This record gives sequence, C-alpha cells and structure tokens, in this order.
Amino acid sequence: MSKSKKNYTIWLNKNLSSTVRIIEEFGKSPDAKRFSIICTHPDKHNPVAQTADVFALEPGRSVSDDQSYVEFCLQFAIDHKVDLFVPGRRQQALAQQQKRFSDAGIKMLLPADSDTLAIIDNKAKLYQHLPEGLAIIPKFAVVNNFVQFEDSVYKMHDSGKEACFKPTVGIYGMGFHTIAHRRHDAQDDNPLARFLAGDTTLIGMDEARFYLSLEASFKELMVMELLPGDERSVDCLALNGVLKAAVCRVKSKREFQVLEDNPAIIEQVKALTSFLKLNGVFNIQFKDNNQGQPALLEINSRMSGGLPMACLSGVNFLYWAVRLALEPDSVKSIPTPQTGLRVRDVGKAMLC
Repeated sequence: MSKSKKNYTIWLNKNLSSTVRIIEEFGKSPDAKRFSIICTHPDKHNPVAQTADVFALEPGRSVSDDQSYVEFCLQFAIDHKVDLFVPGRRQQALAQQQKRFSDAGIKMLLPADSDTLAIIDNKAKLYQHLPEGLAIIPKFAVVNNFVQFEDSVYKMHDSGKEACFKPTVGIYGMGFHTIAHRRHDAQDDNPLARFLAGDTTLIGMDEARFYLSLEASFKELMVMELLPGDERSVDCLALNGVLKAAVCRVKSKREFQVLEDNPAIIEQVKALTSFLKLNGVFNIQFKDNNQGQPALLEINSRMSGGLPMACLSGVNFLYWAVRLALEPDSVKSIPTPQTGLRVRDVGKAMLC
C-alpha cells in the first residue's frame, strides 16, 4: 500500500497584483489539494482574498519598521502552522532573521540570503559585484549631484552612446528617463511638445539641470548607456544556485510577448544563478545593446508581474518552487518549457 503524501500550509504575504493568477495556476497542479494557500494583504478587498484558501489582514503602513513586521510574520506563521512562507514584501528584513523561522519549524522560500538580496536590490551594486565576463554589463556611472550627472552624461555622449538614467533602487521602471538629445542636438529638443504629448520618459538636459540642481545632492542615480534593442524578461526557477527551469519572454513592440528559445540567454542566467546562489522563483531582465548583445538590466528577487504568461510554457513556477522547497528528493523532473508561443496578459475583472 502506497504511503499517502503529506499536506502542507503555504503562506504568501503582500506581493504584486499577478499573485491572483499565479495562485490560480498553482491550483491546476494535479495534487494542488495537498497545499492550503494562505494570503495576507493590508487591503481586505484585494483579489487574493477570494483566491486563497485562507485570507487574513497584515499590517499596512501603520507598521513602518522592519522589526515589527518580522515579529508579526513569525507569530502569524506559528499561529497558522505554516510549513512554507513565501515572502514578497520586506524580503531582506525577513531573510536576516530566517533562523528564527527555521527554529520554529517554518521554512522560508527566499531567492537569496540577506546580503545578496541587498546587492540585487541596488542595480549599481549588482553590476559592481559581478566578476568580469559573467554577464554583459552596460556602461554606467553612479552620481548624486548635478555636476557628476552632467559630466557622466556628456562622457556617454562623447563615447558615441545615448544616455539614460534611473534610481539605483526602484521597481516598475519608476524614475527612468532618457536624455532627449545629445549635446550637439539640444537645440532640436521641444520640451513643450513632449509635455503636451504626455511623454514622461524623455527629458532634456535643461530640464534635468533644473530639477537636479534644486538641492546640493540627491539619492543615487545611475547614468547608463541607452540600450536600444529588444528587451527580454527571464522567469527563473532554481534550487540553491542550480537553475531548474527558465522561460525567456521577448517583449514585442506589439501587444504580445513571445516565449523564446534562446540558449545564449539561458547560459547567462545559469551563470548568474550559480554565482549569486539564487533560489526559488526570481526574474532576470536583459536588453540588447548597439551590437545586438543582451546586456543585463536587473535581477528582480520576486515573482514577476509577467509570470502568469511564463506559466503558459507548461512550467507551473510557484508549484515547482514549493515542491523543491518542501520535497526536493521527490522532484524527479520538471517540464521542459514550450517555446515559440505568443502570449498576452489581458487581466480579468473580479468583484471585490
């Protein structure tokens, strides 16, 4: 008589809006009923409340310090007999105290240790941390005042490259701007036309000077060569530095993406995963430079917003990450991703 498989309780705290579809995808796995999914969110009307097996409120902005949030998480996990905690929010703070969870019998699915998470979170630190040749790194400079900024932009232009800039720490592309024209073309720029057209990405040097000179210094920015080619988002599944599956999505200029067979990108992903000892589900983004080479943009230490599209490849990312975390010896094989598929995220309407 075969031994019955164990049941588990999985907890996901606040994460991206795609969490709903990722949980729905998880539920399609043949033995999904073995896993009870708990979701928490500060908003009681968040759609995960209808998708999870159990929903509870978690502290919102009222808890601003990391330690108080960690204490909430630990007690919640103990009270609800959580087997595996999948943090989306405050990963670094939770990673620093992972041993406390482990001592309480609670596993935590994290993409890396706390030191590595701090490096990944800062795009400049990540570039500086990687050994030469591991990945293609765009030309960049870190600045925190306008004099440094102007000098870096003009050096970029003088080397024949267009320039852009963004915060060293940030998500969703917030704060990203492209310098509208090179120095010798500045007279052709029309800020009013751009403003009326609703273009929030392009910015002229005069505008940049106005804003960045308002204070003597500002939070770190990264001035970087503009990468003009295709952008690729690679959703990854790994176990302790060993890549188990990866799906490369080419972000088409149309309204769909393509799941691409790209061995060269996957080799870079394998190298990055191994060097940083990445784990669980994470995302690595690339963009082609002037030579058509895929340059590293960033590593996201969370499930990406586009992960539901990657799951259409046949790889149920969260399910396999949970299995690898809880039952690694029982995972004999993970499906090979299908490629060549056109995919599109259309969202869905829900009552809340």
